[in-house]
Parts: sequence; structure tokens; C-alpha cells
Amino acid sequence: MAVAHVDVPANPTLAKRFRDSVKGFPTLLLFRDRKMYRYSGQRTPEAMAAFARSGYKQATQLDVPPVPGMLDGLFGAVLGTVERNAKGIIAGCVCLLLGSLLHATLLVRRNTGKRRTGPPAGAAAAAKKVK
Repeated sequence: MAVAHVDVPANPTLAKRFRDSVKGFPTLLLFRDRKMYRYSGQRTPEAMAAFARSGYKQATQLDVPPVPGMLDGLFGAVLGTVERNAKGIIAGCVCLLLGSLLHATLLVRRNTGKRRTGPPAGAAAAAKKVK
């Protein structure tokens, strides 16, 4: 039987993968037949060995969390950046929106003062050519 010890602070990816299964330390988990079983018995070698041999069958069967994919890390990094910089991102969006509104307002004001009442420029010359 293989036994592993995980240093959670040194393995944040593994800690994140099992965050719903590990609520405190130490947590003992048995992996058997693609399932996971949480051990909560006595911390003696005999009791843990009995659990590993057959006692796990009475324990609650849990799904093993999937291995994170390549895109999970990318999305996690992007979301982490957004969460850490949320105020700055919101302020930037507000400034961009206000700047766009100001620009549109200035364009409307500038174009309203130069409005022509007659036909568009060049329309009279084009009408003469058609006749």
C-alpha cells in the first residue's frame, strides 16, 4: 500500500483540487477503485490498515476531483487578476464609458452647428449631369 503526505502550502494546485474534500489537517483519504474515502477512525496503524483493507466499504464514497486542465489554469489566473484588481478595472471601465459619452456629446454639438438646409454638397452638379 502506498502512503503519501502532501504539504498543502507547497502544493497550491493540489490543495485547490481537493479543497472540497479537505476541511482540516491532518485529513486521511483512501483512494480505491477510482473513488475516495475519508478516514475518521483511530490514528493507530492497526485501525488505519483495517480501514484500508475492508473498512472503507462502510465509509461514504466520494468522487475524486478531476485533474485540472490546461485552460483551468489560464482561466484561474485571469479570474484571480480580475478579483485582485476589481476596483481598478471598474474605475477604468467607468472612465472609458464617460470618455465615450463626452466624445459623442462633443461630436453631436459640433455637427449640429454646421447643419446644411439644402441638398448635400455636390448634389446639384450630379443632378445637372443626369439631365
